[in-house]
Amino acid sequence: MNAFWNKKKEEPTSDAGGSLTWNSQATAAIEQSLAQAPVPKLMKNQIKKQLMNAAEATTRAAGRTEVTAEDVMQGLLASMPEDVRSQVEDAVQTKDPKKLQDLQNKLRRQK
Repeated sequence: MNAFWNKKKEEPTSDAGGSLTWNSQATAAIEQSLAQAPVPKLMKNQIKKQLMNAAEATTRAAGRTEVTAEDVMQGLLASMPEDVRSQVEDAVQTKDPKKLQDLQNKLRRQK
């Protein structure tokens, strides 16, 4: 019964769809995304699995076997609604810190 309470920390793993490896930056990107996600703690595992699946799908679509931080970000963008995705892409492309901060504040108000 002690093993039940001392659950091992879940690391990103691939599913039966093919053998994928995760580099350390991709794992860190997943953890950072979860830390910043405005969702209840009880939903964090579900969100983590969704992020991992999206990143792995991006990796497979590119014909690679190693998940990178870029795959995590592309998977995250692909799972966003179109209007939000375009706002994020626009803010990132302009590299304007004020625009990024404004978008972050806008998204927080929409919660």
